[in-house]
Amino acid sequence: MKILLPGLMVLSFMACFNSCSYPAQANLNKDSLSNNAHYHTLAGKTYYFAPEFDSTHLVATGSCDCCSANVVFLDDSIFLSIDYCEDGCSYVKGKYKFDDQVLAMAYDSVTVEKFFPEPDSSGESAGDFVYNTIIHKPASRVYKKTNFRGRVIFSNSNEYGAIDTGGSTPDMMNSVRAQGIWDRLNANPKLIGQQEEEQVNANLIGSWSLAGEKNASFQILEKTIYFLDQPKQYLYKIQKDSLKIKYDNYETGFLVSMKGSDTLIFEGDDRQVYYRFKN
Repeated sequence: MKILLPGLMVLSFMACFNSCSYPAQANLNKDSLSNNAHYHTLAGKTYYFAPEFDSTHLVATGSCDCCSANVVFLDDSIFLSIDYCEDGCSYVKGKYKFDDQVLAMAYDSVTVEKFFPEPDSSGESAGDFVYNTIIHKPASRVYKKTNFRGRVIFSNSNEYGAIDTGGSTPDMMNSVRAQGIWDRLNANPKLIGQQEEEQVNANLIGSWSLAGEKNASFQILEKTIYFLDQPKQYLYKIQKDSLKIKYDNYETGFLVSMKGSDTLIFEGDDRQVYYRFKN
């Protein structure tokens, strides 16, 4: 749903790009939501955004997980952003405005996550990509435009953006469409939120254990959570992305999320990953 030398960073990025795309041709007009026939200099181009800028090779670069992204400018108003992490990618589209000084980007609330499922308690992984469609609070970013040695470079306090000469915009968009990601990004946010919450609630029910454990740590029932080492059960409730447990004298809460249907993640003072326990 995260430190390499510059040379390794390029190899890592290319590997991630290959794992998140399938080369083929595409009609960009199908991905555009604008019928405006006027296209400026960004339309149809793909930029790479990262925390550092290599002024020798005129590329953006970085050495951390989940800090780089491709931005595909589909036409003169619509963009698609693809964020890269060690365990997969996330996709979000939005609208942008570009002039001689500033690039302003407004992201939509719908995000599609694509990742490899984490191994279960036995160490085995399904191997296939998993796709989740989730809702985030809409974000925005603003970059200053700079002309540097004949290239248009974007920058703010956190990152740089430079033209990506290693990827093909049509190939990338064809991959996004072929995997059904573009259709997911254009779904109704209200329906997605409702479906996601219902799916998480249903998937929570069952027994869960830490990786490598021979016994389950707890069991989640429809209204209670049962701790096998006590043994005792407590009422719980789900509120959006939080799970709150009512103990005897106090109540505590965790951020809860799932990867697929067999990986449960609790985040509070620390991060705990549980796997569905299967007898």
